Amino acid sequence: MRTQSMVQFDKKGRVFGGENFYSCLMVKEGTRESILESARRVMEYHPDLVEWRLDYVLPMEDTDFAEEMLVETARQLADVLDGVPLLITFRVKEEGGIRKYPRELRLRMVKACIRTGLIDFIDVEIGSDQAYVDEIREACAPHGAKLILSYHNWETVPEEAFLIEKVKEAIEKGADIPKLYTTANTYEEALRVMQTAVKVRKEGIAGGPMIFCGMSHSTLLTRVMGGDVANDFVYLTITGEKGGVEEDVRYYNELREVFHI
Repeated sequence: MRTQSMVQFDKKGRVFGGENFYSCLMVKEGTRESILESARRVMEYHPDLVEWRLDYVLPMEDTDFAEEMLVETARQLADVLDGVPLLITFRVKEEGGIRKYPRELRLRMVKACIRTGLIDFIDVEIGSDQAYVDEIREACAPHGAKLILSYHNWETVPEEAFLIEKVKEAIEKGADIPKLYTTANTYEEALRVMQTAVKVRKEGIAGGPMIFCGMSHSTLLTRVMGGDVANDFVYLTITGEKGGVEEDVRYYNELREVFHI
């Protein structure tokens, strides 16, 4: 039986940090039509959570038109998801975003989406300045949205002490959920991800839900067995790609069947 977190979040009937390990499928498209079509395809795989990447949306400009377009797309997207929790991410270029956008534009568009009351989770980079994080948290509060503060390392898995400090930093900056995505080059590094996750949960370093996951084929184990090592949800795609930054949901499900998970 998996170790649950002390603090849990009920989002539309799904208890994050509880007894279940959830799947998060992603929507990464540009136009409203392609966003909604991608969401319809994603829904065929019965996701527990859907991430909408705002940095892919076009047009993305610091204008009233772009904001109104984004808000209306959020409303139509929520209709397609039909009760599935929605996570939004406006990823910065330096941490995997598709394009580089000014800070104020990102802040404006994220807050506009939050104000719709349709957003359940928001992912912001842990390296964001404190004022940016505070504004997002302030926008979240009236709507009950939860803040994820994320750290990415595209080269390696840092030592356990470093990972734990990142978790603490995320919590100190205001995260409801700390997220650490690292890249393992060996199976030893993959095990480090899982061992650290277990330690963070058992020692109460993070009292609520958390996301510990690895990128690259070596860290596939952290996704397949994530629920058994204190991770609370995993990011997946429907692209058919295997062993990349995110795993294909079909391949992932086949592996879980093999391991009887």
